[in-house]
Amino acid sequence: MKTRFRPSNLTSEKKVESLGIEIFYNDDLRTAIFYAGKSMKPVQYYRYESAEVMHKKIDLFINNRVSIQEAKEKRAQELKEMKQKFNAAHYFNEGDVVVNSWGYEQTNINFYQVVRITNRQIEVKAIGSKQVEGSMYSHGMACEVLPVKDAFIEDGDTFKLGVKPNSENSCYLTGGESYYHFSKHDGKPEYKSWYY
Repeated sequence: MKTRFRPSNLTSEKKVESLGIEIFYNDDLRTAIFYAGKSMKPVQYYRYESAEVMHKKIDLFINNRVSIQEAKEKRAQELKEMKQKFNAAHYFNEGDVVVNSWGYEQTNINFYQVVRITNRQIEVKAIGSKQVEGSMYSHGMACEVLPVKDAFIEDGDTFKLGVKPNSENSCYLTGGESYYHFSKHDGKPEYKSWYY
């Protein structure tokens, strides 16, 4: 197993093994080298104006890392609890509209209507859209569009999307290709562009 670089003149150390923290220092030299996590590279290597300042910086470094870890663990616990009581029906109703914005050189917009809800998924079916009056851009290759509820597209896509919680009041959708971006439609016009 590799060991981190420790200057031979830094004879003292502080460790927090659970966070991978190793700090080697020398009071007379007022110098300390800091490591954290799994990295073999130091986070900092510094000479301070006094041993007192150095120890304050060492304590601050450790306290900050501990606080960050505690916040991560708290967030993980909150997400775990949310997932246990989670239900897609907390965020969606049948008839809600989902928008998918995707594309590289152009912005494609597809609308879907929620037709079924299960515990952790929604089933959606493709619906039509309409151009917002007066929204055509001057170059003629972009406009704004809105969904047309209940205007199901014959032979249009019907598929399931995973619903996962972000917080008690928000969620995100999973499914489709990696370049797709599904979200609950907020009722505002969506920008669409194309090339001839």
